Amino acid sequence: MDDYNFQENLTELIIKILFDVKPASKADAAYIFAQTSDNQKNLFDTALELYKNKDIGKIVICGEEGKTGYPGFTNWQSKLVSLGIKQEDIIGFRTIDGSINTLVEAEGLVDFAKKKNWSVVYAISTPFHQIRVFITIVSVLKKSHSYLNIFNKSAPAMPWNESVLHSQGILRALRAELIRHELERIKRYYKQGDLISSKEVLDYLNKRAI
Repeated sequence: MDDYNFQENLTELIIKILFDVKPASKADAAYIFAQTSDNQKNLFDTALELYKNKDIGKIVICGEEGKTGYPGFTNWQSKLVSLGIKQEDIIGFRTIDGSINTLVEAEGLVDFAKKKNWSVVYAISTPFHQIRVFITIVSVLKKSHSYLNIFNKSAPAMPWNESVLHSQGILRALRAELIRHELERIKRYYKQGDLISSKEVLDYLNKRAI
């Protein structure tokens, strides 16, 4: 796997992910990818907006309790309820091995959506993480021979020059620096064979039902 295949169509893909279209019908759910408390506020606000506008049926969060920087299901559920979301509309799933990272969350989401017979789901994350989130979900879908209409809902950007914790609650950097960090990860995971190419993800977007 060479750098050309990785870079091909990447700019177009980034724009389409960050400025994704809205599905034609109400989505079954929105999944909020786990984040540290430094980056969670705008994720909640984004989910609340979808919920109040009746664009989604359920809000899904990682069912694991606090670890690797993620405050945990109980903590997030409580905060979402305090914003006015009904507790019964907030559901979670446990990851296959109890760990929390983008890949296992994507795998868990695809499996959970299949069990629920969902067809349309929003993925919510921070702008610097949203690109890897979407590429990872589509990679999981392709490798598992599953299909799901995934739409992106990137949370509004928070101050780029603010120092925050990210990535398992270990990496501290400015949010602006995390953009490069995330792109480097995408490239590395692509070379490892964990992620499909940007062209393949674009093909998914072009075929996705809207």
